[in-house]
Amino acid sequence: MGIIILVVLFAIIAIVWGLPSISQFYAAAKHAQATIDVAHAPQIFATSYLIAILIIVLLILAGLVTVIGTLWLLYRLVSSPPSSVLEPCGADPPDSGSSTISKLLRLFPNKTRSIS
Repeated sequence: MGIIILVVLFAIIAIVWGLPSISQFYAAAKHAQATIDVAHAPQIFATSYLIAILIIVLLILAGLVTVIGTLWLLYRLVSSPPSSVLEPCGADPPDSGSSTISKLLRLFPNKTRSIS
């Protein structure tokens, strides 16, 4: 009976001495995990900054493409307007020296002449 009490007493002493050691190992593991998490934060921030920069660049490129495309379409319209839009049916073909403005003015007859 005395041996059993002695074994139980040694087991209690081992547990009492082991608890601080176990809690110290647990605290060290948590500290290491926190250090790893803090080390990953700059990587996450760098990735989010990269994504934000890429989105801004894509928006700028889309705006440039839109502006350049619009200017190109306007240039094509001004440089060579379709003849069917500017000439009414049965109109005399314009001479080669006429300008775009004179072609447009022919579409709208002078109203002061039609009154008399």
